[in-house]
Amino acid sequence: MDLICLNGVVPAHLTFAALARTLGFGELRDLAGYAPSLPERYSLTTELTTLSSAIGARPAVHLLGYSAGASVALAYAVRHPATVATLTLIEPPWTGLPDPSGFTARMDEIMLHTPPEQRWPVFHELLTRPGSDIPPPPTSPPAWAHERVDRGGDIWRALRATSLTPAQIGAFTRPVYLPYADDSHPFFADTAHTLAELFPAARVDEYHGNHIRPPHVSEPERFATALRNLWSPH
Repeated sequence: MDLICLNGVVPAHLTFAALARTLGFGELRDLAGYAPSLPERYSLTTELTTLSSAIGARPAVHLLGYSAGASVALAYAVRHPATVATLTLIEPPWTGLPDPSGFTARMDEIMLHTPPEQRWPVFHELLTRPGSDIPPPPTSPPAWAHERVDRGGDIWRALRATSLTPAQIGAFTRPVYLPYADDSHPFFADTAHTLAELFPAARVDEYHGNHIRPPHVSEPERFATALRNLWSPH
C-alpha cells in the first residue's frame, strides 16, 4: 500500500513520526518549498510537479497532507484525480475558496508582511482557538523553526496565487477524510465541513488537540484506524 504524507512547517519526519510508527509504513515528504534552496521560480506548480514525480508510474496512492501539505495535496488531487486513491486533508490553511472569516487575511498579514523573526508566536496564536487553554509557544523555538517559518511565506504566497472552484473540488470522487482538532482555530472546522459538502464521498472527524498538536499527533491510534477504514475498499 502506497501512502504519501506531505507536511506543514514542522519537518515531515517529526510531525508524522507517531503515525508512521503506528501504521508501520508511509513515505514522509517535505514540500519542495522547504528544500535547502528555494527552487527557481517557485510556485504551486513546482509543488505539484515535484509530487507528480514522486508518485511516478504508480497507478494511485493514498495521499495525506497536513497544514500547507494538505493544501498542496488538495490542489494535486483536483488536478490529477486518477493518481489519488484516497485523500486525507488535515487542517489545510488554504483551499482556493473565498474565506469570509478573516482567517486568510490574517494569514496574509503574518506570512507576507510580518518579519520572519516575529512570526513564530503570532503564527502559533492564530492557528489555535481563541480562548483555548493551550501552552504558549516555547521561548526558544526548535532549531528548524526560524528558517521554515521564514520559508513558509514563500509557500503561502504560492498558494494564494491560485484559486479553486467548488466544481473543481466536487469533481474529485474518491474517498476523502477531513479531520480537525477541537482547539484549532474555528476556520479549520468550518473548512472541513465546507469541503465535506463539496466532495461526494467525504467524512469529517473531530479530535482533541490543536493545529500545533494535530489529530495524527494527538491521537495516532485512532487516526490510524480511521485511515485503515478509509482505505479498506481500495
